Amino acid sequence: MINPWNKFEERMKRLNPFFMLGKGMNIGEHLNPYVPSILFRTILEVFFREIDESLERDKQSIYYIVQQVVKDMGLEASPEQIERMRNGLLYFGDEKMNRPFEAEVFVPENKAWETQTFRYLVTDEYFTDLESNRKVIYKLSDAAQEMVFMSREITEEYSISVEQLYSIQLIKNGNFRKATDNQTNLIAKVKRFIRDEEMFKNEILQDPRLLVSDENKQRESRRNEIESQFEEESKYFKTMLSLVEKAQTDGLSENVRKELFELQEQVELSRRLHDRFARLVIQNIEIEMRFKTENPSLFWEQSKMSFKETIYEEWVVQKGITDFEPVHALVNSLFSPQHEFILPLEWVWDEQEIIERVFEEDETDVKDEEEEFNREEVDWESVAAAWEPVFQGLLDSGEFSLTRLKELPLDLQDQWFEERITYELWMLFDQSPLTIRVMDEDAWNDEREKLMIELVKRNRKFEQLYGCGIYTEYDPDAPVFHWYGTKMTPFKLKIKEMN
Repeated sequence: MINPWNKFEERMKRLNPFFMLGKGMNIGEHLNPYVPSILFRTILEVFFREIDESLERDKQSIYYIVQQVVKDMGLEASPEQIERMRNGLLYFGDEKMNRPFEAEVFVPENKAWETQTFRYLVTDEYFTDLESNRKVIYKLSDAAQEMVFMSREITEEYSISVEQLYSIQLIKNGNFRKATDNQTNLIAKVKRFIRDEEMFKNEILQDPRLLVSDENKQRESRRNEIESQFEEESKYFKTMLSLVEKAQTDGLSENVRKELFELQEQVELSRRLHDRFARLVIQNIEIEMRFKTENPSLFWEQSKMSFKETIYEEWVVQKGITDFEPVHALVNSLFSPQHEFILPLEWVWDEQEIIERVFEEDETDVKDEEEEFNREEVDWESVAAAWEPVFQGLLDSGEFSLTRLKELPLDLQDQWFEERITYELWMLFDQSPLTIRVMDEDAWNDEREKLMIELVKRNRKFEQLYGCGIYTEYDPDAPVFHWYGTKMTPFKLKIKEMN
């Protein structure tokens, strides 16, 4: 049976900062119920400013944050009440005493109570220079950061930017393992977004009239905002990679170096997937705009009027008939012996079939254009030419080290930078082993499988690798090396026969 007392002390220490938030702060009956929400929203604002390395985290800035939060929540507070709430994040009780917050914690092992002390905001020593009489810059304490992370885990936030900011903070705190796990979650979410976007693309190609929905209209009008968001998220990836590189200093243990290497690989993979997702979104917006420009008739809204609802239910039943003149005109058009010429039914069906065939041809053209665009996006002949020496080494000796790229002729080295996917394939091989199998040219699901198809087309001898597995081997003691101005961690590709 599970023991409910297991880790009870640790759980309470994590929860007490929530319980103590705004406790004992009597600032008026109309504000007292909302104080915890106001203070937690203030903590979140300081957290994001800390991540952005904004210096607007001094005492006066926190006052303005509380003031704005109160206003955003539709509440009213006097300057004294705002100052009291601000001070309630900095210390407990009298300002002159500068006391930390205290809470009692029961320790099951000793069957005794202990006093836990903590703060919500502490001095950010990196940005504070007291000797120069500069203002004190505050940051979240470990307890306050735990509050942010706990609330984030509860809400299961799916925003890419929030996940990135969370990873950045974990890296800054040296929690590389948890940052790597978070990148794994981000990769899964971005892959889901990519699948959703590809499904949406297929749907609008089959039925462009889906684009008249309010949601899709809004996305088209927000294109600049969406592109700006993608640029901001790309900057976050650069920040993460920069932080990982700075953390790779001398004197690190083997385990920490391995954690940093795995984190770097995960960040690079998530960055590449994010770029693919961003391209898909922008391409879909461009498809929408092209459809609406070239085929405007597809988006004309159908009339929603009907005799039963519009004439009878909404007019006759609700308002009654006060003037028979419009009724006479309406009924006369239905029962008049003089009818206008109506096209034969066969003509009508012929017209519908012609329109349908034209629409299908246009749709086929759009699909062909999209497929052609995707085919031309990567020059796989160039990619295969760059990788051919690597697989030749695998055939000859069963392994190939990344450091051997510097030994290739200069013209072959240059080919590695003609296509971005060429050197990104190293990251894919390191993510998971690959079993080489026989497949049709259009049946590949992984860029590595596409590479093998192109290599076999170049030289049939690579068919000898069918049935083998390719995996990576990393030597944590091997020094990093520079190639074309890029700092790289060496590892080897190896092959083995699969059962």
